[in-house]
Parts: sequence; C-alpha cells; structure tokens
Amino acid sequence: MTRALRYCNAIQHNMNNILLVIKLKVLKLIRILRNYGEHSIKMKLGSSIFSLFLTLFIVVSFGEATIQDYTTAKVCSGASQDEPKSGTDLDHYNHLKRMYTNCTYVLGNVIVHSMKSLNNVSLDFFSSIVEVSGYVRVMGDMPLGVTNLPFSRLKIIRGESLTKYSDTHENEFSLFIYNVNQITSLGLTELREISRGNVFISYNARNCYGDNIDWLDIFQHTDVQRTNITIRDSAACKPKDERCDSSCTDGYCWGPGPTQCQQLNKEVCADQCDYRCYGKQSNQCCRSGCLAGCDGPSDTQCWGCRDFYNNGTCVAECPRATIYNKTTYNFEKNPDAKVAFGKLCLPSCPDGYLEFNEGCLQHKCPEGYKDVDGKCIECDGPCGGPKECDWLFLKGKNTYWVTASLLENATYQNCSKIIGSVELIYSSFTDHVGDEYIQERAITAEDLKFFETVEHITGTFYFEPAHLLSTVTSLDMFRNLKIVDGKGSSDGFGISIISDHIKSFDLNSLPKLSVGGVNIMAPELCYATSDLLEDIFKSADTVTTSIPESAAETCALEGNVCHAECDSTCIGPASSQCFACSPETGDCSLECKNFEFEGECVETCSVTDHYINGTSCMNCHEECGGGCTGPLNTDCFSCKNYKNGNKCLPKCPNPTYANENKTCQPCNNFCSFDKELSCLGPEPFIASDGCDSCALIEIEDYKKIFPKCLNSSNSCPPGFLSYSQKLIIADFVNESVDLSAVDQACMKCEVQCAACIGKPRYCTKCSSIAYSVTKQNGADGDCTLICDPTKYFIDETSRNCHECSDQCRGGCTGKTDKDCISCSVNKLVLNATENLFQCVTICPPTHNYTIYDKDGPKCVNYKSYMASKLGANKTAPPLPVRVDIIIGSVFAALVVFAVTAVIMAYYCRQKKKHIEKAKELELQLFGTGNAEPVMPTDAEPDLARLRLVKESELKRGDIIGSGAFGTVFKGYLIPDNENVKVPVAIKVLIEGTSPSQNTELLDEARVMASVEHPCCIKIVAVCMTAQMMLITPLMPEGCLLSYVKAHAGQLGSKIIMNWCAQISKGMEHLQRCGIVHRDLAARNVLVHSEHQVKITDFGLAKLLDVGEEYYKADSGKVPIKWMALESISTGYLITKQMCGLMA
Repeated sequence: MTRALRYCNAIQHNMNNILLVIKLKVLKLIRILRNYGEHSIKMKLGSSIFSLFLTLFIVVSFGEATIQDYTTAKVCSGASQDEPKSGTDLDHYNHLKRMYTNCTYVLGNVIVHSMKSLNNVSLDFFSSIVEVSGYVRVMGDMPLGVTNLPFSRLKIIRGESLTKYSDTHENEFSLFIYNVNQITSLGLTELREISRGNVFISYNARNCYGDNIDWLDIFQHTDVQRTNITIRDSAACKPKDERCDSSCTDGYCWGPGPTQCQQLNKEVCADQCDYRCYGKQSNQCCRSGCLAGCDGPSDTQCWGCRDFYNNGTCVAECPRATIYNKTTYNFEKNPDAKVAFGKLCLPSCPDGYLEFNEGCLQHKCPEGYKDVDGKCIECDGPCGGPKECDWLFLKGKNTYWVTASLLENATYQNCSKIIGSVELIYSSFTDHVGDEYIQERAITAEDLKFFETVEHITGTFYFEPAHLLSTVTSLDMFRNLKIVDGKGSSDGFGISIISDHIKSFDLNSLPKLSVGGVNIMAPELCYATSDLLEDIFKSADTVTTSIPESAAETCALEGNVCHAECDSTCIGPASSQCFACSPETGDCSLECKNFEFEGECVETCSVTDHYINGTSCMNCHEECGGGCTGPLNTDCFSCKNYKNGNKCLPKCPNPTYANENKTCQPCNNFCSFDKELSCLGPEPFIASDGCDSCALIEIEDYKKIFPKCLNSSNSCPPGFLSYSQKLIIADFVNESVDLSAVDQACMKCEVQCAACIGKPRYCTKCSSIAYSVTKQNGADGDCTLICDPTKYFIDETSRNCHECSDQCRGGCTGKTDKDCISCSVNKLVLNATENLFQCVTICPPTHNYTIYDKDGPKCVNYKSYMASKLGANKTAPPLPVRVDIIIGSVFAALVVFAVTAVIMAYYCRQKKKHIEKAKELELQLFGTGNAEPVMPTDAEPDLARLRLVKESELKRGDIIGSGAFGTVFKGYLIPDNENVKVPVAIKVLIEGTSPSQNTELLDEARVMASVEHPCCIKIVAVCMTAQMMLITPLMPEGCLLSYVKAHAGQLGSKIIMNWCAQISKGMEHLQRCGIVHRDLAARNVLVHSEHQVKITDFGLAKLLDVGEEYYKADSGKVPIKWMALESISTGYLITKQMCGLMA
C-alpha cells in the first residue's frame, strides 16, 4: 500500500514536470518561428521537435531517475575499498550480478574486473544504477560482445571514496577506466555530476572517445578536479572534430550517433546561475541544493540532492530530533524528526541498520556503545556482553568469501556475534592451495564447528557448498543462530542455503531475518517442506525453495521423519524441532501431539513437579514441594521451605519468624524491622527466641544477656533512666547483644530510687522503702535503704535521715549539737541534773578548763577543774594573775615592730637612690639640661648639652662605615664608676684634619645635641682627643640604603609608607628647631628596626640663629645632585626646601 501511494505521488509530480518542460519547448518553438528564416526554421524546428519528443521520452521513461527515486529505489551496498577480484571470471560475474541487480543507489563503490573469458553474458544489470556514493572502477577486458560501458543511467558519482592508479600512488580518481580494450565508446550519456575526484581513461585500445567530453560541465569543483585521458591512435578513430554526430549541437559526445550527445547544464548557464540550470535564461537556474541538474526552479525538481533528500525536497540537513521553542525558551521534541541514511532523511533507520546520533550506521556501534533494539546506546561502564568479531574487512586472502585460515584464526574463536557477512560459498569448499593469489585449502566439516557459538550475523548468511562436503547432512553447527540482519546483500538474499546433501536443519530455534529474501536449494532436505519454509520466513522479501516432491518418499524410506511426539511438521528429527507456523502471520511455535515441556514434546507430565496448562506441561514454582495447580507460589500443594499465609517462600519475610512447622509467624511488635533485622521468635527480648534488635530496650540488671524490648513510640517508664549513647548502653549489656537498631535504652534506677538522673544511683526521688538523706546544711542528699544511727537522726514519719552535727559522736537525737549522744571533741554541760550538754570544738572563756571522764573531754570552769584535781571536799585557790607573761608578750611585739620598720626604711632609701642615679645617667646620656638663654628673646632656648668622655671610657669594635671626615666604628661606652655598658657608634675624625674641620665636627655635635625626637639620632657624648670622636646610639640594622638592598624582595608598601611618615616627622621636627639638614639621603637614615628609622649624619646641617629663616652657603660641601635649582643659583637654603631633599 505504501509503495502504491509513493508511486502515485511520483506519477503526479512527474506529470507536473512534463507539463512544465513541454511548455518551455513550445515557447522555444514559437521563438524559432519568429526569429529564423525558412531554411533555418526547418532545421531548428526539426531539432526542437526532436528535442521535445526526446524530452517527453526521457521524462516518461526515466522519471524515476529524479529525486523521486529515493523513496522507492533499491539501495545496495557496494564494494569495499579496492576490493580484489575473487575466483574465476564466472565467480566474479555472478558476484557482480547478485550485488547490483535492480540497484539504483549504491552505498560504496562499483568495481568491475576483467571477465574476458566469458561470452554471451549481459551486463545490463548495471543499467539500473543512477548514483554511486564512492567511485566507479572498470579495469580489464569485458565479456565478448560488450562494446559500451553498461552504466547507461548513471547520473551522479559523488566520490566520497577514491581509488588510485597503483599502490605507489595516492587515492585520487572517482572514475577509473583502464585497459578495457573492446569498448568503442564510453556510453555514460546520463552522467551529469562528479562531485569529487579526478577522471582516468587510458589504455583502452578501441575507444575513440573520452576527450570529446566537456568535463568542466560534469566536475563540481573545476579548480581542483582534472582528467588524465589517453586516446590511442587508431585508423578506426575519426578526427576529434568529426567524431560526434551532427545533432550534438554543443559538439560533445560519449560515442557515435545522435543518442550519445553530451547534454550540458552548467557551462551553458547564464552568468546569474551559481551552478546548474534547466535552460539558458537567467531565471532558469537550479536551486543551490540540487545536484547534477534539475527540471525547474524548485528544490523539489532536482535530479539529485547535494546534501539530503527529505520528502521530495533537497535540504541542507535532516530535521533534528529537538527544536528550539522561542516562546518557552527551551528545546522540545521535534515531531517531524528524521534520521540520515546516506543522503536520505528517513523516519527511522532501515532494518539491519543501527541508529546513532541522528544517523544510520551500517554495521556496528562505535566503541563505548552497544546495540539496544537497533539503537546505539552508551554503555554504563564497560560494555561487556557477548564476544563480537568484526568481519567487515576480514575475509580470506584476496577473497570476499570465508576461508579455512579465517576459521583457524585464534582471534575469532568463540564468537557470539559476527559483524559482517558469513559467505560460505562454493569457493570456500574448493581447494585453492595451488592458486597464485588465493592459496587456501578447502573448508572441512571439522572447520564448521567454529560457528557453534554464533548467535547473530549482522550481514548475510550464505551456506552454498553445492555438491561438495557430502559429510555435512545437517546445519547443527549453526544450531544457536538466532538473528541474521541480512545487511549488504549482493543478490537480494539475506539467507541462502545451497547444498545437495543437507537432510535436516537441526536448529534449536528458527533464525530471524531482518532484510532480504531467503533462497533454499536442498534436493535431499527432509522434515521441512517448501510450504513450511515459506511460513517460517513470512517476513522475508522473497522465499525461493527447490525441494523435489520425491524427496518426501525418500526421506520416509530412510527414516528421516518427524519425531513421534510432533503433531504435524518439523524442521529436524528431535522432539524440540516440532515447529509449525501460521500461514497468515508467519509466527512459529512448537506443536506437540501430547504435551510441550521446556521446548520439547513429551508424552506425559510429572504430577509432583509440574502442572498441565492446556497442551503444555509447566514447571511448578521453585518453592513448591509436592505438586501444584499453577505457576505461582500460591498454587503449591506444600512448600519446599517456608509458608507465609498462602505463599511458599525461601525464607520468612520481615516481620515474621519461622516456627517449628516452618510456618511464618508475626514478630513481636516491639522488634525493629529496619534493614535486614527481624526476629527468631515471639518473645519481646533481644534473644534467640525473640527480636534480632529493637529501637527501645529496658535494662534491669547489669550485664543481663537478654534486654527487654519496649514500644519505641513510648518513653521510658517511671523508675528508669533514658540513655541514647551506644557506648554507655553497651557497657550495661552482654557483648553478644545486637545494638545496631537500638536508639535508646531504659536503665532501671537502683532500688532506693523512685526516679533518677545521670546514673541509676543518682536519685531524684526516693522510693517508698528508702529514706531521704538531709545534710547538716539543709541540702538534700542521696536516698538510702538504711540510715546509719551513728551519723543520722531517723524521722520515720517523713522517712527522712537527718545528718547529725559534726560535733556529735555515736549518733544523735536531733539536728543540733545539743542533741548529740556523745561529743566528738568537747562536752559543755548545760544542766547536769537533766543531763543537758552541748558539743563544742573550743571551750568558752567561762569554761576554759578541760577534764576527762568516761565520755571524753569536758569543758569546766576553774572551780570545777580544781575540784576535780583536789577532790570533792576541798576549796580551790583563787585564779593567779600572770603579769610576767603579759609584760613579756608586749615587749616582744615592740621589738619585732622596730626591727621591721628599720629594714623597710633602709630598703626604700636604697631604692630611691638607685632610681635617682639611673635618672641622672639617663639625663647625662640622652637628656637635656636647663640652661638659661644669655639674653631675653622670643626664640626657644637651646637646651643642648654635650657630655665629654675620656678615651678610656670607650671601647672600639669593627668598622661599620666611613665618610669625608672620618670613620665610624661599632663600640661601647663604659662610664667610670657606673655599672653600665652602652652600645654606641663612634665617629672618629681622620688624623691630620685641620682646625676648621674640628670646628665643623663640633658644629655637627652641637646640631645633634640640640635635637630631641624619636625619629632623629641624638648625640650621646664627645671625646676631645687628638682624634676627635662623636658618640651616638648604635642602630643595629645599619643605614637605610644597605637595608633596602639586602631586603629588596621582602619589603611591602606598608613598611615603606611607615618609613616615609617617620622621616617626614623627623624633618618636620628639624624645621621647628631651625635646622637645615642639607644632606638628607637613604645613606643618612639609620634603621633601628623594621618598624623604626632615624635621621642621622648632620655633617652638612646648619643651625639657624635666632630670627634667621634661611642659610646662605658661601663655600663648603653641598649635595649638588638633589638640591633645588634656586638653591644652587642663589646659595640660599631654607627649611621648606627639605621636602625637595626628601623626595
């Protein structure tokens, strides 16, 4: 039905094209009548009428060659790259005939080798080819009688793959015709397009044509495509300009006669046409998507498509699977999506092809993908699966058929899936050991065991030993074959079996064929009849069988009949091969006389293990233990393992356990059933007859083996303490208890507690049998079952134990120290008659005498004390007054006070002297004096004071620098009679300096002594010796210039900004003091630490007198390199120019 609709659409579209072409031809006739004379009219009219009828003939006869062909045309797989000739000339001829018969579109190449030994054979099967995706290669003599190349309808050669002249050359040709000696013309009259590659036509002895073609009209890329054409000199060849028929108006032809004229549709086009045209007018250009030419201006009128063909239209690409929705800003599924199959856009890939990335693959999925229902799906991890063997380009040596060496190859052993075709043809079973090219032995029956593991063949399956291999009478070596895709069929057959000796298929299952037909020629085949084979392969394009009617009688006499349990037909002698197929649907199934059991026909069913379902003997469920009524585990007569309700199970499910009868019973509700936990019995304990574990447990006894399970939705009952830490819980139960599901444990409080906290013995409420303990300070204590009468007073009414006073010993009758039974220290009698007493630690002044009786020490007064000493009838003397003791105690206290006062006074005086001495030394070294000004003035007084030291008080060390006037040493200042040692820098004047230089050094000392600021160096002292010395505090890090050089990569911007701020503060102070430094530089700034720098070297500094605002330098040294211009020209220096020096 679908093909009929497509055919009707093609007819309708072709009729439209016919009308359009006729209209154009009629208009051309009218123009001829108007523009030409009578003689010319006859010639032109005849030519145009012929052209008109030729056009009608071509459109009607070859209309299927337009792009309408793509919907109904047969697509064939061509030859692989540079496929060699295999077998004899006849083998090669049959191979070509099977491959290209009725083919319109060839996916691949067309390769024709020499067949000169053949006679009276036709090559017309090539005439159906319209388009070749690869190249066309004809090499060697054709069969006798063939004088033209047989590609009469070939219109397009795309050149997607190219061939070469020899192994030493590169692939460059898409049309290669070489050494075809008997052809007299090329005959490619319909060739309009060679999209890629060059043309080679040479060494064809009788061919006079090839250079009479306008190849520029055929080439798509005229700038890179070229020809290599050689026409041999022959008496049969006319001069080049006389070879074409006079009707060839453009002067180009493929051979002699009016039917061999080359039709141009590119070189003759108007300049406005980008590529090809259907007329010479500027408005008769083909669309850019057309290939080879067109019949009109629409992209539905192309002869071929440059990119893809979709529903009668040439398009740049097939409709994608998803489209962008501009309203929802999202990608959506495209209802018109197509996949690319060659140059075609199809709703889905043809049978036998694999869909991948919106295109169709011919053989196998890329690495990392697997075939799932005809689509390449990315593997999740390693693809794994059955072993695949790629036979696409691996056949025997110089053959396209399967050879013995291929079956012996260890790489391909135990294959489950063969990617490619299995062509076990006649040549496979023929010995070629002596053959110059093939050199293969014949395949034996033993070699065919290779195929016992094969389940899937993606290509075709040919088993054609013919009369050879008489020992092979069945196809049992292919018994596991299930699927034959049939891709790449060269003769239209996906399965072909040709054997004179096959009697039985002996297959475990019937192979499914995806594409192509079935050809079976087996004259001795028993069991399977022609009708059965047609039913089996109902989905095949064609089913061709050749089984003589006499075969059935012969088979019966030989005993080759179906098994006794087969109902009717079969495909082999086994009871598993009793197949019968539906003539309507082709669905095949096992048809048994009695019963079917696990793919075999049997006479009876076993009652204990099976049940009968119609004509099938079915296995009971695996959990049934003694027969059944159906396939479910609820249909069992008894259970093999456990019974849960009406079901037989391998084990009892959660939350149940198996009793002694192997019946599943519900667990206690308090058990936990998370994960794999269940129970082993009905008891609410974690035990062998209770729960595996539970969420809430009760622990009454320490280290009890089986804790009790509680309702997890409740909290701990009264008298129990809640624990959730499993480490604590594990400490209270036996190590064999499974605590995996335990979330909380209820620990029973000790017996004296009605409630507890923290630990079981920490009561928050006492039980009815316990006493509450009250401490002496009133605080509550623990609960106890027994009150110690020696420590507590028991109140039975309130069930309270009151702690006795700490003065009591042996118990008490109340809470106070007057209720003691006896005293722990002293007993103070309050009323001897009533035996009232009080227990005290220290006897009071009124009773500060102690006597001892049977109850221990007792506090008494002097009178009682003496009475006890003298006896009861004597009077005690009065208490003596100890004046000597009182006087001695007072004197001792006064002596101690006096000594302490003297020591403190001496200590304070010494400390004060030490502080004053330190301050004095500090003033001498770093401080300022209190000199008064000589005369009243508004200027600040000069408070500078120099300390003169002796050379013996200085200790010089290493040299740390030198200057114009002297050298600087590192050293120490050790003043006489003072226990100090001050690190200093000693600047020593060079020997032989003039008095003026000494004066300058003193001036520098004067200036430095006048400065008092943390950012400026202050002079410590001066040593007036033969070599005058200036003493300043030692800066440990040296000058700023050296420090920056040494730490260049470590200084951040924050540190440098801090230095700038300190230098600015120091300069600001010098300005306020009226000092002009005149030589501020990095070498004259010393580094005390990374965070503190100080200005030094006042060798060029000048101290302005009172009222002066500038200093005029008449002579002397100045830092000319960075002085202000006005200072250089005038000699005046003012304090405001310090900024310039600083910068």
